[in-house]
Amino acid sequence: MGKKILTIVAVLFCLSHTALAQDSERKLTRKERKALQQSKDSLLHAIAVRAIEDSLFSLEANYVVFESGHQEFVNSNVNFVSMTKNYACFQVSFNTTNPGWNGIGGLTYEGYVDGMNIKVDKKGNRTIKFNILNNNMSASIAIRLGKYSNHAEVTIRPSYNAGRINLEGIIVPVDESLYIMGHPL
Repeated sequence: MGKKILTIVAVLFCLSHTALAQDSERKLTRKERKALQQSKDSLLHAIAVRAIEDSLFSLEANYVVFESGHQEFVNSNVNFVSMTKNYACFQVSFNTTNPGWNGIGGLTYEGYVDGMNIKVDKKGNRTIKFNILNNNMSASIAIRLGKYSNHAEVTIRPSYNAGRINLEGIIVPVDESLYIMGHPL
């Protein structure tokens, strides 16, 4: 799998340089731009799938989606779900002056992973479900990754209330993630 990803990266690199060289001479056609974007999305998807299968990923959220359907832009550095093998963490933090429970305006929860399950539907979309457990509480996590990109949605259901937290963002390998972690509960 590693050689395949390396080959895809090399091909994408060559395509992008060819496109840039052509761009200086002429503009890319709409069809060429679309093909280039699809190959880029395909590569990012393969990297995200590999990170999930290795349990070394981070979902960096750009949006929080409220139960009413309203979306609010959030900072991906402080809103994330992260997994490193059998340890996971989620953090939500809003742009407020209140330092919150974690010291940076929100909630940070970490613990051990329990019951990780990955399913692929007929269309190629992936659903990743697992629980985060520690001595204080637990949380149920469900991540949906589309077939053609690294864009994902996550639903977090903490045990301390009946509500849920919905986030949207991208999945990246955990070693490429730039998140800032607050003080966990």
